Order: sequence, then C-alpha cells, then structure tokens
Amino acid sequence: MTRPILLELTGALADAVRDREPGAVGAVGAAAASVAGFVIGGERPLRLDPVATALTLAVDAPGAAVAVGSDGLRDAPYNAARRLLSVDHLTGGRAGAVFRTGEGGAGRTAERIRVIRELWNSWPRESLIADRSAGVYAEAGGIRRIAHEGEHYRVAGALNSPSSLQGEPVSIWRVETAEEIALSDGLVDVVAVGAGALAAELVGAWEALDERTRPALAHADAGTIALRRAASTAELREQASGPAASASGTLRERLGVARRTLDLSDRPLAFGAAR
Repeated sequence: MTRPILLELTGALADAVRDREPGAVGAVGAAAASVAGFVIGGERPLRLDPVATALTLAVDAPGAAVAVGSDGLRDAPYNAARRLLSVDHLTGGRAGAVFRTGEGGAGRTAERIRVIRELWNSWPRESLIADRSAGVYAEAGGIRRIAHEGEHYRVAGALNSPSSLQGEPVSIWRVETAEEIALSDGLVDVVAVGAGALAAELVGAWEALDERTRPALAHADAGTIALRRAASTAELREQASGPAASASGTLRERLGVARRTLDLSDRPLAFGAAR
C-alpha cells in the first residue's frame, strides 16, 4: 500500500514559493498531484511567515493541501488558533498545523496544543443557521468559552470563527524527544519524526504507545505517512515522483487520519448564563 506523502518545502524552494517564482509555482502545481500535502514553515528558526506562504501556495496550486508551521515563539495560542483555522477555511478543509516545542519545553507545548484544539472546537459549525429572513446567524447555545486555566496559559475563548469542515485542522507535532512522544498520545493526530541518530529511538517510543490512542507516524521510512523534504525544484520533482495521490477531500482524508472533535459541552456558554 502506498503511503501518503507529506512534503516539507524548505530553504530556497520555500522562498521561491513565497515569491511566486514561475519555476517553483509550476513545480509545486505538478507535485500536488502526487503528494497528500505540503508543509510550510516546519524549519526553525522560521524564515518566512508560514501562513502567508501557505495561502500563496494554495492560490498558485488550487486543490493542494498544506500544513502550517507553528513554533510558539510568535503567536499566543488564541492568535495562532485563529490564523491556522483561517488557512483551513480558505482551503476548504485542506489544512493542518505543524507544532514545534518552544520555550518552556514539551509540557508547555502540549498545553499550547490543547488550548489551540479547544479553541478550534469552541464554535461548532453545526451551530451556524444563517437564516436571513429570521435574522438569525448562529445558535449561540452551541458556542462555548474554553475557560482554560493551566500551568502556562489562561485563555477564556471562544474563538471568533466556526470550526473546520474536517472537524479540526490536522494537528502534527514535530518531535525530537521521547517525552514529546509520550505527551503526544491522544493529543495530536500525527507525530513527525525527522532523520537523525535519535529517529529509531523515537519510532520505538511511538510503537510502545497504545495503538488505540497513539497518533499516526510520519517518517521517511516508518509509519503510515511518508515525510519528505525538498529545498529545490529538482528535489521537489524527485521526492514527489511516484503514484498519484488522492487529489480531493480534506487533509484528514488524504492522510488517512480520522475526523475528530473535542466535546466542550461542560464548558461555560460564551453568551448568556453560565452553566
């Protein structure tokens, strides 16, 4: 069975996509037929605005799916949740987020991911009514304040944007330690393990997790998703060569990741009386 490909655009190629250089635009458009999605801004430090570059890619390669880097150094959770969800809306549910551990370590990053996921679910799209004749836009009873008070963050919510067509954008954690692997269990959809001396150890730590709750694994050689990188148009053509991928559906569908949401029915109402 052919594994879906997540292709990370790096270095000069990422710059060329941002600058809409014709050669890069054409190469990305051609590669979109063979990969499940592109990763923008997975590097550290971030060399460009990943949200702006992702939207440029989505315009120049219609139908492409994209996962956007979020390293916690620039955006507070609320702003990050809103920006990442905006990419998802503008691509019709073909978006995800790639998280990297930032200041405060893995525990802070895990809490940040949780807060962002809660915000993504705080305004269920099912509450949208949009009945012009009745003058009703949404059923306010479905919108919840996340009322998060944790060790590192205090966030009230709700987010001022309805939830995704795919339930939530795909959440990916770019891991480098066994601690991150342990914290990812049940938290994110995918863990991405890069190449290097620790890769085998991290894959082993992932395999030790419960199959019922562990995220999918993105790795060059192991797991259910092939994780590749390209820094030039030549590398892009090489890495994207192979059987055609699914060119339709949400990013979750393309990666084979189940739809999911968080139940926030026990949280306070965003409007009206508190529960």
